[in-house]
Amino acid sequence: MPNIVLAFLFLFTFMSVKTEQLDAVSENPRSDILDNVFTLPEKLTSWNTTSSGIKWLHHCDLPGYDVEYRFMPIENSHIDLCSQACIDTSGCKAFRWNDGWCFLKNIPPTLLSPTQANRGTCGFLPWEFFK
Repeated sequence: MPNIVLAFLFLFTFMSVKTEQLDAVSENPRSDILDNVFTLPEKLTSWNTTSSGIKWLHHCDLPGYDVEYRFMPIENSHIDLCSQACIDTSGCKAFRWNDGWCFLKNIPPTLLSPTQANRGTCGFLPWEFFK
C-alpha cells in the first residue's frame, strides 16, 4: 500500500509542475512552449528563432523527406515565406530554402539533424515535433 501512496504523490507533484509550466506560457505559445514545457536535444538548441517560434539556420540542409517543393525566388523574407508554406501544408514539419526553391519536409523527430551546406537555409516547426 505505501507504494501506491508514493506513486500518487509522485504523479501529483509531476502534474503540478507541468501545470505551472503550462500556466507560464505567454500569449504567443509558439514562441514560448519549448522554453516552458519541453527540453530540446542539445543539437537543436543552437538554432535561431523567429518571433513566431520557428527554428532556423543558415548554410544547412535537411536531406530527404521532401513532401513538396515550390519556387520562391524572393531573397529577403525566404524564411517567413518558406516556413509559412510549411505551416500551410499538411504533414510538413521542416523546410529548406535554396536558390529560390522551398523544399517542404516531413522528417521524423529522431532524424532532425541538419548537415552543413555552402548556401541555403533550413528550419523546422517545433510544435510539430513536440506534441
